[in-house]
Amino acid sequence: MSLTDLPEELVPLIAKYLPRNDLLALRQCNKSSSAAVHRSIQTDDRFAKMIFDALAEPRNIEAEGRIFGSGARELVSFCAADAALPALQSTITETAGGLQKLCLYRCAVTDARLLEMCRACPLLQTLVCVIDVPNIETADVEDLSTKISQACPLLEVVKLPCNGSAVESYAAAFPNLRCLEFFSHGHGSHVIPSRFDRIERALHTCTNADQIDLDFCVVSLALVEWLLASPLPGRLVALRMGRTAISPDLILELVRACPALVELALPSLMCLGRPFYEALHATRPTLERISLPHCGNDGDECFRVLASFGLAELNVASMDATTPRRRRRRAEGEVRGEFASRESVVRPGARRRGSAQAREGLPGSQDGRVGTGRRGRWLGPRDGRRRRQPESPHRAPRDSRRRPRVVGVRRRAAPPPRGLF
Repeated sequence: MSLTDLPEELVPLIAKYLPRNDLLALRQCNKSSSAAVHRSIQTDDRFAKMIFDALAEPRNIEAEGRIFGSGARELVSFCAADAALPALQSTITETAGGLQKLCLYRCAVTDARLLEMCRACPLLQTLVCVIDVPNIETADVEDLSTKISQACPLLEVVKLPCNGSAVESYAAAFPNLRCLEFFSHGHGSHVIPSRFDRIERALHTCTNADQIDLDFCVVSLALVEWLLASPLPGRLVALRMGRTAISPDLILELVRACPALVELALPSLMCLGRPFYEALHATRPTLERISLPHCGNDGDECFRVLASFGLAELNVASMDATTPRRRRRRAEGEVRGEFASRESVVRPGARRRGSAQAREGLPGSQDGRVGTGRRGRWLGPRDGRRRRQPESPHRAPRDSRRRPRVVGVRRRAAPPPRGLF
């Protein structure tokens, strides 16, 4: 029976178990096999993610998209060459609108081409276009974000370069955002949010947002008041602060106003001690995940307070301030592990390598007596030879004398007997 004799709906299921090269070979057999491979790729998780590095050639990108594009759900590209952009756009078109995540890094894509790519992906949920994208950095991000939102209404994660913070620039154009970012993807310097009217519009528009990222942000008292006056604190579950400039009192005020908060990432530019963690435990003892860079000079005391939270996850970047655990010195004759029940002294007649018995040649080496070592290690006969293994009926005995192996020497023929010639 051949593949052509099988039902059509069974061939794609068989193709899922074929390696990549065999799948390509099956695709070249006939039209029915090619259609079966195409249907198999659409539901095969092996081809759900496509990654193109900086050395990928345009023809290879186009071929990958033509063959495996129907099953792609994620596309990540690091291609900086301008010739690779049409091939990437062709690959996105081959996905037939099934792409859900698009990440473009270090490329010269223009705002018009990026908009065309987004229009070919109506189900897109994640869009990332940052790190050395000069044409997007100089474009009108607010107008571009409005057009992208109309083409992809399901976007939940958007990262675009902007001069100010993301929540002030384009967050209000995407109502399904899950995380509000108060920093800029265009540069690594600190941002001071000041356009509170746009922040308020984003806080009221993004009704699904339940996370806040304050990395590279200078948090002022006015910003905290705007945040607390919005409906966001009632549904906030994650508050992340990386290289954030903020006072400990403002942190406690934000935590106190968020009853559903379960994840907290503390800033790395501050040294918080035991009093802060005690106040944090008194304010929100239901936290499940905490990330902190270090514990200050009283690291042991801070960890004692953190142990009272009942955390499911604790991430610590530095443990320099904690007291290292010292190993307890075992008493004389004490053993540990599975040999703890054995005696910890050498039995009479047994000896160890390098012991006084061995140096003096005392009895115990040739009579085959055994004993237990100081560390509980079972000692065998100390006659200097390896313990003989039991012979197996399937194993031919070996000669104890091993013949030397000669390499590179040709054997000479035996000389003829004398007297014949």
